[in-house]
Amino acid sequence: TERHGRALLRLPTEDDQRSALAAIITRDFNVAQTDAYIDRLLEEKAEKSEQANPRRTFVMKDVRLFLNTITRSLDLMKQGGVNAGFKKNETEDALILTISIPKK
Repeated sequence: TERHGRALLRLPTEDDQRSALAAIITRDFNVAQTDAYIDRLLEEKAEKSEQANPRRTFVMKDVRLFLNTITRSLDLMKQGGVNAGFKKNETEDALILTISIPKK
């Protein structure tokens, strides 16, 4: 039916749609069963893609890039007429930045 077809259109590729259609016809699924079957297929596909592409954590030991970004942002604020500044204080285990932006 049209509702079966609408459920099949949620699958990303034609091959997935064809194989699901064959399973639906073979098992004589009604619309509710078809929706549940498509949901299960989409969940399996999502799990496989998560396993294939694990999230990478971005770790940067050198903080100069971040410091440059802050410096450029403050320079841009100064060009716009805001007298913003920052102080940098280095300790043994940390780099402490204090940014001051006047309210007026």
